[in-house]
Amino acid sequence: MLQTGPSRRPLLQSLLGLARQAWSSSSSSTSSSGSAGEQQQWQAGRAWSGQQCSSTTSAVPPARPPRDPWTPSRLLDKRKAYPKRMRHLITTLENEYVAKVNQQRQLPSFRSGDILEVQVAVPEVEGRVYTYRGVCLGRANKGPRSWLKMYNVFPDVGGFVQHLPIYMPDLVALKVVGRTPRAHRSKLYHLKDNESGAHTYQEQVSAPLPQQK
Repeated sequence: MLQTGPSRRPLLQSLLGLARQAWSSSSSSTSSSGSAGEQQQWQAGRAWSGQQCSSTTSAVPPARPPRDPWTPSRLLDKRKAYPKRMRHLITTLENEYVAKVNQQRQLPSFRSGDILEVQVAVPEVEGRVYTYRGVCLGRANKGPRSWLKMYNVFPDVGGFVQHLPIYMPDLVALKVVGRTPRAHRSKLYHLKDNESGAHTYQEQVSAPLPQQK
Protein backbone atom coordinates (compact mmCIF):
# COMPACT_ATOMS: atom_id res chain seq x y z
CA MET A 1 0.00 0.00 0.00
CA LEU A 2 1.31 3.47 -1.02
CA GLN A 3 2.14 5.66 1.94
CA THR A 4 1.69 9.41 1.83
CA GLY A 5 3.94 10.43 4.64
CA PRO A 6 6.32 13.38 4.82
CA SER A 7 8.98 11.46 2.88
CA ARG A 8 6.63 10.83 -0.06
CA ARG A 9 5.37 14.41 -0.53
CA PRO A 10 8.37 15.83 -2.50
CA LEU A 11 8.15 12.92 -4.95
CA LEU A 12 4.43 13.44 -5.52
CA GLN A 13 4.91 17.17 -6.02
CA SER A 14 7.61 16.60 -8.63
CA LEU A 15 5.40 14.08 -10.47
CA LEU A 16 2.50 16.53 -10.48
CA GLY A 17 4.74 19.30 -11.83
CA LEU A 18 5.95 17.08 -14.68
CA ALA A 19 2.37 16.13 -15.54
CA ARG A 20 1.27 19.78 -15.62
CA GLN A 21 4.20 20.74 -17.90
CA ALA A 22 3.37 17.91 -20.31
CA TRP A 23 -0.32 18.82 -20.40
CA SER A 24 0.35 22.54 -21.00
CA SER A 25 2.81 21.82 -23.84
CA SER A 26 0.39 19.43 -25.53
CA SER A 27 -2.55 21.86 -25.26
CA SER A 28 -0.50 24.76 -26.68
CA SER A 29 0.63 22.68 -29.64
CA THR A 30 -2.91 21.53 -30.41
CA SER A 31 -4.30 25.08 -30.12
CA SER A 32 -1.63 26.49 -32.44
CA SER A 33 -2.21 23.76 -34.99
CA GLY A 34 -6.01 24.24 -34.72
CA SER A 35 -5.79 27.99 -35.21
CA ALA A 36 -3.55 27.53 -38.24
CA GLY A 37 -5.99 25.02 -39.72
CA GLU A 38 -8.94 27.31 -39.12
CA GLN A 39 -7.09 30.19 -40.76
CA GLN A 40 -6.34 28.06 -43.82
CA GLN A 41 -9.99 27.00 -44.05
CA TRP A 42 -11.14 30.63 -43.76
CA GLN A 43 -8.76 31.75 -46.52
CA ALA A 44 -9.90 28.90 -48.78
CA GLY A 45 -13.57 29.76 -48.19
CA ARG A 46 -12.92 33.42 -48.90
CA ALA A 47 -11.20 32.62 -52.18
CA TRP A 48 -14.05 30.29 -53.19
CA SER A 49 -16.69 32.95 -52.41
CA GLY A 50 -14.76 35.49 -54.46
CA GLN A 51 -14.69 33.11 -57.39
CA GLN A 52 -18.44 32.53 -57.05
CA CYS A 53 -19.18 36.27 -56.92
CA SER A 54 -17.04 36.97 -59.97
CA SER A 55 -18.70 34.15 -61.90
CA THR A 56 -22.22 35.31 -60.98
CA THR A 57 -21.51 38.94 -61.82
CA SER A 58 -19.93 38.04 -65.13
CA ALA A 59 -22.89 35.92 -66.23
CA VAL A 60 -26.00 37.83 -65.12
CA PRO A 61 -29.19 36.33 -66.55
CA PRO A 62 -31.28 38.74 -68.63
CA ALA A 63 -34.22 40.41 -66.92
CA ARG A 64 -37.55 38.84 -67.71
CA PRO A 65 -40.28 41.06 -69.16
CA PRO A 66 -43.09 41.98 -66.73
CA ARG A 67 -46.07 39.69 -66.74
CA ASP A 68 -49.50 40.81 -67.83
CA PRO A 69 -51.83 41.62 -64.88
CA TRP A 70 -54.23 38.90 -66.02
CA THR A 71 -51.60 36.12 -65.99
CA PRO A 72 -52.86 33.09 -64.00
CA SER A 73 -51.13 32.46 -60.70
CA ARG A 74 -49.82 29.07 -61.79
CA LEU A 75 -47.79 30.72 -64.59
CA LEU A 76 -46.12 33.35 -62.41
CA ASP A 77 -42.46 33.02 -61.46
CA LYS A 78 -43.17 34.24 -57.94
CA ARG A 79 -46.62 33.62 -56.58
CA LYS A 80 -47.86 36.39 -54.35
CA ALA A 81 -50.70 36.41 -51.88
CA TYR A 82 -54.17 36.74 -53.32
CA PRO A 83 -54.89 40.13 -51.66
CA LYS A 84 -51.81 41.59 -53.36
CA ARG A 85 -52.79 40.15 -56.72
CA MET A 86 -56.37 41.39 -56.45
CA ARG A 87 -55.18 44.84 -55.39
CA HIS A 88 -52.94 44.96 -58.45
CA LEU A 89 -55.82 43.93 -60.72
CA ILE A 90 -58.15 46.55 -59.25
CA THR A 91 -55.49 49.25 -59.62
CA THR A 92 -54.97 48.27 -63.27
CA LEU A 93 -58.70 48.46 -63.97
CA GLU A 94 -58.96 51.86 -62.27
CA ASN A 95 -56.04 53.26 -64.27
CA GLU A 96 -57.61 52.01 -67.51
CA TYR A 97 -60.93 53.65 -66.60
CA VAL A 98 -59.27 56.99 -65.78
CA ALA A 99 -57.33 56.92 -69.07
CA LYS A 100 -60.53 56.16 -70.99
CA VAL A 101 -62.43 59.04 -69.38
CA ASN A 102 -59.55 61.45 -70.04
CA GLN A 103 -59.63 60.49 -73.71
CA GLN A 104 -63.38 61.06 -73.96
CA ARG A 105 -63.38 64.47 -72.24
CA GLN A 106 -60.49 66.78 -71.49
CA LEU A 107 -60.78 68.21 -67.98
CA PRO A 108 -59.02 71.55 -67.37
CA SER A 109 -56.57 72.04 -64.56
CA PHE A 110 -58.23 73.76 -61.62
CA ARG A 111 -57.60 74.32 -57.94
CA SER A 112 -59.22 75.73 -54.84
CA GLY A 113 -60.54 79.24 -55.35
CA ASP A 114 -61.41 78.82 -59.02
CA ILE A 115 -64.98 79.55 -60.12
CA LEU A 116 -66.19 76.45 -61.94
CA GLU A 117 -69.08 75.87 -64.29
CA VAL A 118 -70.19 72.24 -64.29
CA GLN A 119 -72.72 70.52 -66.52
CA VAL A 120 -74.30 67.44 -64.95
CA ALA A 121 -76.81 65.05 -66.53
CA VAL A 122 -79.57 64.02 -64.10
CA PRO A 123 -80.88 60.50 -64.87
CA GLU A 124 -84.03 61.06 -62.78
CA VAL A 125 -85.15 63.84 -65.15
CA GLU A 126 -84.70 61.84 -68.37
CA GLY A 127 -81.03 62.72 -68.60
CA ARG A 128 -81.55 66.47 -68.70
CA VAL A 129 -78.32 68.45 -68.36
CA TYR A 130 -78.17 71.13 -65.66
CA THR A 131 -75.49 73.80 -65.38
CA TYR A 132 -74.13 74.76 -61.96
CA ARG A 133 -71.62 77.43 -61.07
CA GLY A 134 -69.75 77.88 -57.83
CA VAL A 135 -66.38 78.36 -56.18
CA CYS A 136 -64.17 75.31 -55.70
CA LEU A 137 -63.60 74.70 -51.99
CA GLY A 138 -61.19 71.83 -52.54
CA ARG A 139 -60.39 68.75 -54.55
CA ALA A 140 -58.86 65.33 -53.99
CA ASN A 141 -56.88 63.29 -56.51
CA LYS A 142 -57.61 59.63 -55.77
CA GLY A 143 -57.79 58.08 -59.22
CA PRO A 144 -61.38 57.18 -60.16
CA ARG A 145 -62.50 58.32 -56.69
CA SER A 146 -61.30 61.91 -57.25
CA TRP A 147 -63.80 64.57 -56.24
CA LEU A 148 -64.33 68.30 -55.93
CA LYS A 149 -66.47 70.44 -53.63
CA MET A 150 -68.24 73.46 -55.06
CA TYR A 151 -69.91 76.17 -52.98
CA ASN A 152 -72.76 78.40 -54.09
CA VAL A 153 -75.33 80.59 -52.35
CA PHE A 154 -78.90 80.19 -53.60
CA PRO A 155 -81.34 83.01 -52.74
CA ASP A 156 -84.07 80.67 -51.53
CA VAL A 157 -81.86 78.01 -49.88
CA GLY A 158 -78.72 79.76 -48.69
CA GLY A 159 -75.26 78.27 -48.73
CA PHE A 160 -75.07 74.95 -50.56
CA VAL A 161 -72.06 72.63 -51.02
CA GLN A 162 -72.01 70.16 -53.91
CA HIS A 163 -69.78 67.10 -53.71
CA LEU A 164 -69.08 65.99 -57.29
CA PRO A 165 -66.97 62.97 -58.32
CA ILE A 166 -64.73 64.08 -61.16
CA TYR A 167 -64.84 60.79 -63.09
CA MET A 168 -68.54 60.02 -62.71
CA PRO A 169 -70.40 59.25 -65.98
CA ASP A 170 -73.01 61.99 -65.35
CA LEU A 171 -70.41 64.77 -65.44
CA VAL A 172 -70.76 66.16 -68.98
CA ALA A 173 -68.39 69.14 -68.93
CA LEU A 174 -66.31 71.25 -66.56
CA LYS A 175 -64.62 74.58 -67.20
CA VAL A 176 -62.98 77.38 -65.23
CA VAL A 177 -64.73 80.75 -65.63
CA GLY A 178 -63.02 82.87 -62.97
CA ARG A 179 -60.95 83.12 -59.83
CA THR A 180 -61.72 84.43 -56.35
CA PRO A 181 -59.19 86.88 -54.89
CA ARG A 182 -57.04 86.02 -51.86
CA ALA A 183 -57.53 82.27 -52.18
CA HIS A 184 -54.19 80.77 -51.17
CA ARG A 185 -55.26 77.68 -49.21
CA SER A 186 -55.70 74.14 -50.47
CA LYS A 187 -59.10 73.91 -48.74
CA LEU A 188 -61.42 76.92 -48.49
CA TYR A 189 -63.99 75.51 -46.09
CA HIS A 190 -64.14 78.80 -44.21
CA LEU A 191 -66.16 80.24 -47.11
CA LYS A 192 -69.16 78.17 -46.01
CA ASP A 193 -69.71 80.63 -43.17
CA ASN A 194 -70.23 83.44 -45.68
CA GLU A 195 -73.77 83.32 -47.12
CA SER A 196 -73.77 86.81 -48.55
CA GLY A 197 -74.55 87.69 -52.12
CA ALA A 198 -70.84 87.70 -52.96
CA HIS A 199 -71.04 83.95 -53.56
CA THR A 200 -74.26 83.88 -55.56
CA TYR A 201 -72.79 82.46 -58.74
CA GLN A 202 -75.82 80.64 -60.11
CA GLU A 203 -77.40 83.86 -61.37
CA GLN A 204 -74.35 84.44 -63.58
CA VAL A 205 -75.11 81.37 -65.71
CA SER A 206 -76.17 83.01 -68.96
CA ALA A 207 -76.03 80.01 -71.27
CA PRO A 208 -79.33 78.14 -71.73
CA LEU A 209 -79.66 74.68 -70.28
CA PRO A 210 -78.85 72.23 -73.08
CA GLN A 211 -80.79 69.02 -73.29
CA GLN A 212 -79.26 65.66 -73.95
CA LYS A 213 -80.63 63.89 -77.01
